Amino acid sequence: MCDWGGIEQVIENLGNALTVDYKVSIVTLCTGFKKIYDGISCYTLIAKRARMREILLRGYFKLIHMLNSNHIDVVIVCGTCAGLILTLVRPFIKAKVIFADHNSIGGEWNNKAIRHMRYLNSKLRILRLH
Repeated sequence: MCDWGGIEQVIENLGNALTVDYKVSIVTLCTGFKKIYDGISCYTLIAKRARMREILLRGYFKLIHMLNSNHIDVVIVCGTCAGLILTLVRPFIKAKVIFADHNSIGGEWNNKAIRHMRYLNSKLRILRLH
């Protein structure tokens, strides 16, 4: 939520729409928020730009604790990196997880890191179902 692109717009619109009927929280894995949202609790795991390795090392247990201690029922995940981290956290949280990736697969096909994260994420989710 520190930038203003498509994913951030989707999160903001979805969060605002859901506040009509639900208590909504937004969690950013790193860097923080550009603005304050009325009626939405905002949490930041790491208050600076961080690579995925640092997010996993410093934020993994913080995320588990934050989701469980705040009694989060449903997590809607947007983004490839966040999706992979939530897939790894999922066995230790009580919340149900909905994954929504808003990136163009064709636009990022040459990015090996993103392609491998998507592949690993889908394999881990399939294994979790069986």
